[in-house]
Amino acid sequence: MRMKQTVKKSGMIVWIVFLTLLVCVMSAAAISQAARANATETQWENTLRASLQEAVDTLRNVENDLSKLLITTDEAATRQELSAVALKSAACAQALSRLPIVATGVQNTLKFANQLSSYCVTALHSSVDLPEDLDERLAAFFTTCQSVNEELALVEAQMLAGELALTDVQKQTVPTEGLFGSIADDLLEYPAVIFDGPFSDGQAETTPKQTREDVSREQAEETVRSLGYSCPYTGLQEGAIPVYVFSDENATVQITRAGGLLYQILAANVPGEETIDEETAARTAQAFADALDRGTMRNVWREYGAGTVTFNFAPEENGVLYYPDLLKIKISLESGKVVSFEGRNYWVNHHERAPETPALTADEARARLKDGFAVETERLCVISSYQKEVLCREFFGTYRGMEYAVYFAASDGREVTSFRILSTETGKMVL
Repeated sequence: MRMKQTVKKSGMIVWIVFLTLLVCVMSAAAISQAARANATETQWENTLRASLQEAVDTLRNVENDLSKLLITTDEAATRQELSAVALKSAACAQALSRLPIVATGVQNTLKFANQLSSYCVTALHSSVDLPEDLDERLAAFFTTCQSVNEELALVEAQMLAGELALTDVQKQTVPTEGLFGSIADDLLEYPAVIFDGPFSDGQAETTPKQTREDVSREQAEETVRSLGYSCPYTGLQEGAIPVYVFSDENATVQITRAGGLLYQILAANVPGEETIDEETAARTAQAFADALDRGTMRNVWREYGAGTVTFNFAPEENGVLYYPDLLKIKISLESGKVVSFEGRNYWVNHHERAPETPALTADEARARLKDGFAVETERLCVISSYQKEVLCREFFGTYRGMEYAVYFAASDGREVTSFRILSTETGKMVL
């Protein structure tokens, strides 16, 4: 009897020891996993902080350079400063583009930096002489730059004081509407630049041209899952364009309440060693665009960043390309995955359009080109011009060794616009 009791007691002790060890092992594994997660998040936070600091410092230098331009009377010095502002603004935009932040102020700051850079390059290359209204336009840019920098300083102070974690902003666990304060559409009163062509960021309006029915949170979640994301639902973000937000430590996905369209993706992306080439990235981007089920999507433009390539897609219907409806898909050359998606232009501008028969034939349009213009490609397309959509015949080609894109209205043959295209380290810049 005693032997049986001893055996039972020994067995119980063994089980207690086993369970204790199991709990210890599981606790150690959980602690180790949490430590790795914390280390990864800390690394990502430091990367975001470095990008924000770079943007802040660069835009301060831009403001200083603009102040010099206000008093410069020498043309050579003016051209030198314009070149500096163009390069620094582009560098600021590059730093801002690495921030996975959906706040309107960040988007507008990025747009401001891009347009300032483009204006300076345009002023330098548009003609032999500098534009007559250069001083007036630069003064407007300077005023806006001052205001933007004031707001950036507040964000910088919050970040340095530990009051703002950029990874929390990415995960939508802190409000984003107040981030960068008043850098909103009404603040950016910079001068209009000739940048409303087919490869622009589109119009600033937020009222869609097509009415769409609201979808439920559950329907939005189905869309997120169909795209291969498992982010949990974190809330409805109200604003000019209400979106359902799904977010975790790896990515934030936004689905529009009206229509249930993919609006934005922002994923963690620490640049590392590149493992895929550009064409592999292009195929990944095309497959993702096709998975959105928005008809035929054509890759029309590429932009290069730090270990990434952004592919711009435009829908094609009945042989006509619609530039106002651009989608942007950014692929990491390190992971081969989608790290960013922008669908705002498509959501705002896409709508059913009545078929238009061009009165101008391709041969008639070609005859209007400058003698010696070597055509590489031509096609029908719709572009935005002065807040209106215009059906055009588009010609890409070269003239005297320089690349151009020329657009003739398909209705009457007038030249709507033209762009010179410069090759840069980040792709091709449209002037």
